[in-house]
Amino acid sequence: MSALTFTLKAKPTQRLDLSPLVPARLAKLKPQEIEALRIGTTRLKLTVGDAFKVKGSEAGTLRFVGTDARCDFIGKELRAGEILVDGDAGAYLGA
Repeated sequence: MSALTFTLKAKPTQRLDLSPLVPARLAKLKPQEIEALRIGTTRLKLTVGDAFKVKGSEAGTLRFVGTDARCDFIGKELRAGEILVDGDAGAYLGA
């Protein structure tokens, strides 16, 4: 199985709240449900699928690729699992 991977499609025009993306919350969701989660924080209502290409199936390990300083709250309230960031992270990393 491969890590559940979120690859940023383009540089975001607003800050993104990635706090919903933790292993415990994603483990029981189907791919379509993950892509429908809301992550927009300021002007536009965005979903995971709007901002990220999602692939993989192992929710115990999450991987963020190409993120930048507008990607906030990565790993917020992480209780179990692993998160890898191949890029920059915004405010409140691991809060």
